[in-house]
Amino acid sequence: MIKSILVPVDGSEHSVKALSLAVDIAEKYDANLSVLFVASHEIDEELRHFTNLEYNLEDDSAFRAASEQMGKSTINRMISKLKTNVVIKAVLLFGNPAARIVEYSMNNNFDMVVMGNRGLSDIKGLLMGSVSRKVSKLVECTFVSIK
Repeated sequence: MIKSILVPVDGSEHSVKALSLAVDIAEKYDANLSVLFVASHEIDEELRHFTNLEYNLEDDSAFRAASEQMGKSTINRMISKLKTNVVIKAVLLFGNPAARIVEYSMNNNFDMVVMGNRGLSDIKGLLMGSVSRKVSKLVECTFVSIK
């Protein structure tokens, strides 16, 4: 029986589809639903250099704040489009997306993880493996990947 579902999102078309499916499953099984956004606060050197020149920032706190705001905005935008009575818990974490998704899933004993198989990642994701692929190999519960 499915009692709890985790849906990691990044705002991509695939994560919108994953959330929609997860809502349908949650409605059918009267399951709890958590929507997770993992904000990466890792900044590549080129972007760091540009923003330091442009905005004279001395530390990464502004980047972290921007990442947090983007995560909250993404979750709120996606949830606001849903027409459901399912109670949805919004969760925002920082760090490596695959690692944090797996950790959160295991620490909270989810029965199912539903996520898009392609997110907003760049060519690096294609070469090194997608977040969804890494998560699918590491979670201990049912994993559903959406195209």
